[in-house]
Amino acid sequence: MLANNNEEGAIARLKKRLYRRGEEFGERTGDPELREYIPHSQESWPVEVPEEEIEEALSAGSAKSRSRVLLIVLGAVLFLAISGAAAVWYLLGGFGGISPSDISLTIEGPAELAGGDLAEWRVFIENRSDKALESTDLVFNYPDGSRPLGGENKTANTLRVRKNLGRIAPKARVEERFRAFLFGDKDAFVEAAASLEYRFEGSNVILARDKKISTKITRSPVVVSIAAPQALNSGDSFEVKVEFVSEAKDILADSMLEMEYPDNFEFDKASPRPTEGSTRWLLGDIKPGERRTITITGALHSQEYAEETFRAFLGTFEGANRMIFGSDSATVSLARQFLDLSFQAVNQVIKTGQNVNVKVLWKNNLPVAVENAVLKIVLTGLGYDPKTLIGDSGSFVTADNAMRWSPASYPPFAFVEPGEEGVLNLNFSVPRFFEIKSSDDSNFGLRLAGEFGVPVNPLGFGGVDVAGKRTLDMKVETDIQFLREGFYHFPALPGSGPLPPKVGRETVYTVVWSLVNSTNDVKNVAVSATLPQYMIWKGAVRPDEAKITYDNLTGKIEWKPDLLRAGSGVIRPAEEVIFQVGLVAAPADIDRSPVIVSEAVVNGIDDWTGSGVRASEPALTTDLRNDPRFKQGDGVVVP
Repeated sequence: MLANNNEEGAIARLKKRLYRRGEEFGERTGDPELREYIPHSQESWPVEVPEEEIEEALSAGSAKSRSRVLLIVLGAVLFLAISGAAAVWYLLGGFGGISPSDISLTIEGPAELAGGDLAEWRVFIENRSDKALESTDLVFNYPDGSRPLGGENKTANTLRVRKNLGRIAPKARVEERFRAFLFGDKDAFVEAAASLEYRFEGSNVILARDKKISTKITRSPVVVSIAAPQALNSGDSFEVKVEFVSEAKDILADSMLEMEYPDNFEFDKASPRPTEGSTRWLLGDIKPGERRTITITGALHSQEYAEETFRAFLGTFEGANRMIFGSDSATVSLARQFLDLSFQAVNQVIKTGQNVNVKVLWKNNLPVAVENAVLKIVLTGLGYDPKTLIGDSGSFVTADNAMRWSPASYPPFAFVEPGEEGVLNLNFSVPRFFEIKSSDDSNFGLRLAGEFGVPVNPLGFGGVDVAGKRTLDMKVETDIQFLREGFYHFPALPGSGPLPPKVGRETVYTVVWSLVNSTNDVKNVAVSATLPQYMIWKGAVRPDEAKITYDNLTGKIEWKPDLLRAGSGVIRPAEEVIFQVGLVAAPADIDRSPVIVSEAVVNGIDDWTGSGVRASEPALTTDLRNDPRFKQGDGVVVP
């Protein structure tokens, strides 16, 4: 009986109650119940089943009842899905009379084009449906690296343009044109793309169509060529020349040349000098037909035969994004020296008075032994003091300024086995002072030209140059001196106020900064210091044209003479600036000599060596010892 009752279920009991004799309708329905409205998305319409009935069906334990409930729920969901799909089909392709296939988007453009030439793309939109298109936008993406041809197509230098086309009537056809100069390396493909966004009249659904077109670059807008030796010995100094000429019809703005060197390439110098490191040159604007050349000097080092490749890329470089206008490469065959010679130095930029060590490495790469080997290094230039020259077991030959090693002084050279190698040390000092009499006395340095050979070639190598040759260039860094002096009694710009300084009253001092330079021009020179908070910048400066500034917020003083010529303070006047500052002493300064200008620092770049140069002077106080009329105690604050 219990089972039968359960199977009867809630529906049967509801029927009995509904048709019970004597029960009024109002009694049967019960009081109305207000429920909180919970909104649902269109994607998931709710199917409500009375909670009490579900509980009764499940608690009955009947598999048949549970299956019935599940089927009801699944059927409802399936019905909604089919209904939704039918609605979309009706709207877009069925009985609604409109379909996305009725909307056509096409692009016409050049299949091939020379780099730097003007390209034109024609974009066609055709509405073949019976309904108008509304909220219509055309988005056009120019190829990367292209330069749109002004007007409305170039907005804020972007390569992405959005045009509102408004309403497109049924059966209407619209055409839009876009033009740009195309750039790219030879045989590269560049891509333009168009996207149409629209909706049918009376619909809120936004639809889109996309189209792309590629163009092959048949010729680079810039012809780049690299000239380098086809073959050379390891360690030989050589030149790589990069030449380029613009064949574009428009200016190549913000252009840059970037070099890729082999790992074993030792960069020495370049003309013109690189803008960034040793690999990048900022070229600026390149005009149509303009031709330029960059010459790079360096050496390749390898113990084995190798082929090394140099690559040059000309284009625009913005972070990780780069557009190549033209490129070229050159391969150099690097032969291993039979009797190998090489130099190792901590730094090829040397300083006045510095003790320098150069390691000389030698090796026999021949398959046979050699006898009576001789190693000779000739030193040229004024960058060393001959009296300080010392070489391991070597002897200095004054006649030709050469250090020489032979079996007499270095026994290992009497018989050198195949593969045998060794290291010799060469030590010297850089002169502390260089005599400067004219502007020609500048850019001092030193070249070491070495040769490792034998008087008689071994058997099987007759007529072959087996000697190893190597050079090492070292440059002497300039020596700048910075002098800062303080005065009260200074004829050109005298001080004022009480001396010694008194609390509450202003004393004005004169400060002189001077720069002296020895052997090389120094560029980008800047001198900086700071005024303490209690000091006053008076604004009096000599000479009037001096490039000196003062920041009231930070108290920073900066003087930029920019270029400091070689021989300044020796064969030409020193660079100098004079300015005044004021001190109003406080009670805490009594019996003290306050700082009036902080430590001053000079920075610049040696134009010969490319290295940074620096000098400094400590803080300047009211104790003006450089003032010849200054008396003891004049620098101490009094009440």
